[in-house]
Amino acid sequence: MEIQKGFDLVIGSRFLEGNFYKPPFLRRLGIKFFAFLVSVITGQRITDPTSGFRAFSKRAIDAFCRYYPYDYPEVEAISYAKSSNLRISEVAVKMNKREEGRSSITPMKSIYYALKVTLSLLLKS
Repeated sequence: MEIQKGFDLVIGSRFLEGNFYKPPFLRRLGIKFFAFLVSVITGQRITDPTSGFRAFSKRAIDAFCRYYPYDYPEVEAISYAKSSNLRISEVAVKMNKREEGRSSITPMKSIYYALKVTLSLLLKS
C-alpha cells in the first residue's frame, strides 16, 4: 500500500478501483452497513471500514496512543480518527480469499460485533 502524503490514516480498501473481492453475503452486508454508518457519522465516504490493512502517520499514532478501541477496533478507530481531526484516505488494495483456516468471528460473535460497534458509534457521535 502506498502511503499518501497529507493523510494521517490510510485504509487499504478491497472495494476501490475495480477490485472484485467478494466476501460471503452476510459479511458483505455487514461491511456495507458499517460503511454507510461510518460515512454518515464522519461525513466522509468510507468503502471498507472493516479492513485492518492500515497505515498511520506520527500524528495518528500519537492520537491512538491516548485511545484505541480494543474490541473489534477497525470501524470505531475511523470515527475516533475523524473526531480527532485526523485526515483519512483510502487506497485500493488487492486481497485474496482465505485459502486455509477459518475466521475467528463465529455467527454469535458477528451478532455481538454488529450490536457493540453500532452502539459504540452512535453513542460516541
